Amino acid sequence: MEITKNSKKTDNIIAYLTVVKAYAIPHSLFVFASFLGVFAITVDRFLAIHLHNLRYQKLVTHKRVVAVVISFWEFSVIACFWYELISVLSVMSVVCIITTGLLYCKIYAAERHHTNQIRALQVPEQVDQNGDMANTARLRKTAVATFYILFKKYINSCNAKLRRQRRRTVKNNNRSN
Repeated sequence: MEITKNSKKTDNIIAYLTVVKAYAIPHSLFVFASFLGVFAITVDRFLAIHLHNLRYQKLVTHKRVVAVVISFWEFSVIACFWYELISVLSVMSVVCIITTGLLYCKIYAAERHHTNQIRALQVPEQVDQNGDMANTARLRKTAVATFYILFKKYINSCNAKLRRQRRRTVKNNNRSN
């Protein structure tokens, strides 16, 4: 009787862990892919603003963009199956978040500089008619919202990683007992 209960319990635990892993793998895949996608978009925006048009077109070609997107997806697939990379992924996530934040600060500074230059050249009545002030406020809100969403996604990803790590530790402790 005792063996049957333990066997049933073990089967339930194995089924539960299979379901958790079946959820965790696609979740990790799409989290990593979207995280790297946001990072790539940030770098692209930064390059578009800080490089002159010809240099940007020479640097950012269709082949390179396709290569970066494919490599990000490949990295995401490898990362979602290879749990031993958790410390490397955590460091990479922190570096990406800090880099994204700094790049958005530089983008904002460049946008503000260009707005001030344009405003200095315009007649005061034209500023109100063009709606540049409203456009600047909208762009500022967009930049802050993008950074907030990226930060929130990172925190949720870290929480999920920590929960998986705790489950594996508990599972390993139960096996050793």
